[in-house]
This record gives sequence, structure tokens and C-alpha cells, in this order.
Amino acid sequence: MLVRVAMAKQQQHGVSQAYLVSLPRPRPRQVTEETEEMRFNTAIAAMMEFVNGAYKWQSRPRAALEPFILLLAPYAPHLGEGPAGAAL
Repeated sequence: MLVRVAMAKQQQHGVSQAYLVSLPRPRPRQVTEETEEMRFNTAIAAMMEFVNGAYKWQSRPRAALEPFILLLAPYAPHLGEGPAGAAL
């Protein structure tokens, strides 16, 4: 589901598919499983790996970051909201 959202957004923002495929991706399955098992430290560590990889990108396309924001929202809901409380 998150991958489909990112693919739709990439077309909207003009980001090439090859560029997005080359970027490291958040691991939704791992983060979800770790969260459900209440292993929050390892879920956060998986998200930190993605962030560390994102620091090396030349640009940060929205289509690549939106799936990460969706994973981050349960941990930091204020960051998952846009201006004036509107969802991304």
C-alpha cells in the first residue's frame, strides 16, 4: 500500500522511478511487527537507518519521504500532520 502511494506521488511530482528505486526505503513490515510486539527501540532503530540513508541523498523527494512519515506518525503524530492539522 505505501509503495503504491509513493508511486502515485512520484508521477505527480515528476520524480523518476529509477531514482526512487535507487533510494533506501523505510521497512514498513519490520517497523509494524516491532511496534506490535512492543519492541519500540528496534522499530525506532529501523526508522533511524532510513533517516541516516536519507542524509546522503542529493534531493529529498516527497514521494520517497511520505511512506516514512506514515511509519513515524504513531511515534510522533505532530510530525505526521501538515500545516493546521491537515494530513499529508
